[in-house]
Formats: sequence, C-alpha cells, structure tokens
Amino acid sequence: MQPQVDAHNASQLNIPIPPPTKESRDQALAAASKAGDVANLAVKNARAAMQKRLRGMELKKLVRPDDLKIAHKDMEKLVEKGHADVKKATDSARKIMEQA
Repeated sequence: MQPQVDAHNASQLNIPIPPPTKESRDQALAAASKAGDVANLAVKNARAAMQKRLRGMELKKLVRPDDLKIAHKDMEKLVEKGHADVKKATDSARKIMEQA
C-alpha cells in the first residue's frame, strides 16, 4: 500500500485499500464470533458474581426474602437483555461483513 497525493488537495494523502478477499472476510467473521463469545462470557460471569453476592446476603439475612426475589428477577432480566444485545450486535456485524 503506497500513499498517493490527492489530485484536488495537496495536503491530503489517499491510501488505496484492496477489496476484501474471502479469507479476510472469513477471518473478520471469526473475530466477530469470538468477540460475541467473549461478551457473552462477560455477561455470564457478571451474573455469577451477582448470584454469589445475593446468596451471601441471603445467608447473612441482610435482606428480606421478598426483596431477594425481586433482585433475582431484575438480575435475570438484565442478563437476558445483555445476551440479546450481544446477539443483536454480533448478528448485525456478521450481516454487514457478509455483504462486503
């Protein structure tokens, strides 16, 4: 890749980028899938940490059982939303990369 001086603006350099090959698209798709897996794992680990905290509160009787159930429901809603957001982002990235 050799930079070229723009014909209309002498202070601007253009770098021609070759079109993506099948191999580079496959690598990009694999990277997107891996990033999605890492993000899902992070959501899963956050859920596990919160489960641990809530269980500790339950054992020490720091919160009422009703509040604990509400906290569990709210946490599960957030986890589902997190997984859905990751899936949506991964799918849209995959779709864009397949079209390129």
